[in-house]
Amino acid sequence: RGAGLVGLRGSLPEVGAWFVSCLVFGGLHAVNALFGQGLGATGYQIVMAFLAGSVFYLTRRITGSLVWCMLLHAFWDFSTLAAASGGPAAPSSWGLLPLLQWPALALALLGVALVLRRGALRPAPRVA
Repeated sequence: RGAGLVGLRGSLPEVGAWFVSCLVFGGLHAVNALFGQGLGATGYQIVMAFLAGSVFYLTRRITGSLVWCMLLHAFWDFSTLAAASGGPAAPSSWGLLPLLQWPALALALLGVALVLRRGALRPAPRVA
């Protein structure tokens, strides 16, 4: 996604690069429906991946590095999987971690709006 984002930013306005990269990131999670996940759960996952993609986009845009995005993705996956590890009958002690996801998404969407607005004024650093 990082290489694709650099390519998109070279051919689209920044808002387009953000939207298309998040759309592709969310769409990549659609394959889970082919592996038995329900359509409702898959749809929800696609939307959440699009929103999480905004967090990663903002992180990449601000830091200029894909490494921080990879670390955030690892935290996202860990917090989601750890919370579900015990199942509904035996909730995990990590169950509160996903609560951090919603504020992160809200702040990221606000941050994306600010970055996209400022991005129209000056180009972003090009770091692969």
